[in-house]
Amino acid sequence: TRPSPPTNPLERLTGAGLAWGEGAYAKWAASIGAVAFSLYILLTASTAWFMPDANWDMLPYLAIAEEGAYPDPQALHDYAYSTVKAGVPAGDYKTLTDDGGGFRSHMAQNAADFHSLLGMYRIKFLYAEILSSLSHV
Repeated sequence: TRPSPPTNPLERLTGAGLAWGEGAYAKWAASIGAVAFSLYILLTASTAWFMPDANWDMLPYLAIAEEGAYPDPQALHDYAYSTVKAGVPAGDYKTLTDDGGGFRSHMAQNAADFHSLLGMYRIKFLYAEILSSLSHV
């Protein structure tokens, strides 16, 4: 048995809209997916560009990306901290490096301890390789 067709105009309009949407999606699914994915990437990139977040993890990731160019732990430490200092506002840099004698302050002052911490960040080797490749651009 078939259900009786809807008599309510709103139900008929909804049914017609859903039928059209189903047909359009079936016909253009790949295009709709590509546009949705592109919009997601564009939104993510624009958020990162216009509202950057200075996170402490940028220091070790920057260091592992440039380990090949700076084999000495002190030189690598100096490179990472000076690069971040040049790229973020002074207030953000102070937040990243001065927490009143805690972890961040210690890492900012001690290159050997900073270098010993990099092993945890080498796990994401693909991310580090992408950063390293982009640093030459």
